[in-house]
Amino acid sequence: MASIGTPVIDAAQSLKAEIMSRSQEIEDTRHLPVDIYAKLKALGVFHMTVPTSLGGGEATAHEVVRIIEELSSFDGSTGWNAMIHLTSGVNTGLLPEACIDQLFDSAEIPVIAGATAPTGRGRKVDGGIEVTGTWSWGSGTHNSDWIAGGTLVLEGKDVPKFSTGEPRVHLMFFSRDQVKLHDNWDAFGMQGTGSGDFSVEAAFVPEGRWMVIGASPAVQPGPLYRFPFFSLFAVCVCATALGIAGRALDEFVSLAGTKVPAWQKDTIATNPVVRTDIARAEAEYLSARHLLYDTIDAVWGKVSRGLRPELEDRRLLRLAAVHVAETSVKTVQTVYTAAGGSSVHRSSPLQRCLRDVNIVTQHRMVGAANLEIAGGYKLGDDRNLIMF
Repeated sequence: MASIGTPVIDAAQSLKAEIMSRSQEIEDTRHLPVDIYAKLKALGVFHMTVPTSLGGGEATAHEVVRIIEELSSFDGSTGWNAMIHLTSGVNTGLLPEACIDQLFDSAEIPVIAGATAPTGRGRKVDGGIEVTGTWSWGSGTHNSDWIAGGTLVLEGKDVPKFSTGEPRVHLMFFSRDQVKLHDNWDAFGMQGTGSGDFSVEAAFVPEGRWMVIGASPAVQPGPLYRFPFFSLFAVCVCATALGIAGRALDEFVSLAGTKVPAWQKDTIATNPVVRTDIARAEAEYLSARHLLYDTIDAVWGKVSRGLRPELEDRRLLRLAAVHVAETSVKTVQTVYTAAGGSSVHRSSPLQRCLRDVNIVTQHRMVGAANLEIAGGYKLGDDRNLIMF
């Protein structure tokens, strides 16, 4: 039986031309326009990671990564927004019933965004916790129903509550009207993600409208909610880079067959150096892509059989994610350079691809620092694997 995720991926093709044609508008708006967001929501894109018991799609990890890759090939910022909503949606499979009752308080399935970094501070009050804090990287918050923020709940004289030597980070869920969005997203790439700061001031979170990161066990039985979360987050982040790289290759193929450089008689496509560079770039891109999906499918197979993923599985997932992100940057850089002066103009998708893909590698989940940890574990050091 085909998964419910597959029809959604196919249906997203109906928006391809419109999203591509509005990439500049998305950048200028600096967050996803309301009508595009509404169309993606209507297709069920943002709900692919919500449990079927709550009305969602509960897709496979492969399908989740695939829809992010596909939308990112239309427009990097659109794919990134979808990535945030989808990875946030996975948390709905980890939330206790009390929290679910509060978040799913209307007929529509909620869309969630937020940041897990524990920059919020909470104190216990009657009936819940009062939170004050400011978080960066609030991608997708403009179009979300609920916005989550990592919070340390303080006790006594502002002492964080500890568990097994580590502070317990509560992921608090704030209603949209409790949150102030700061208009300070001014980046050179991924300009349409709306990734500015957001804050709350003495926001009351009723009892139970939170989860404890890393301590709240899966409530839903599906394999998506037993797949290692930070590993899933990493492969979803790198999927945006993969989609951007695929778009860049396609754009270059179209350009190379028609562009004749100044002082030359033939198109770029006839240049032996360009042909060799593109062949190499394509081979590396496809190799990285296959590594990613093969690794995801292997771990998914284990989880689907009821097996618990091992540290080695998590290491390989992160290794694949970082490799994809870095290879995608190399791929885009190759075609950007081969395109010559045409690629520098604002009208060229290649310049946007170059800017957007370089933002992805700055994300903690796929940054180069992960390679040192992955290599260390291969050599016998199993420390620093908390967020793997």
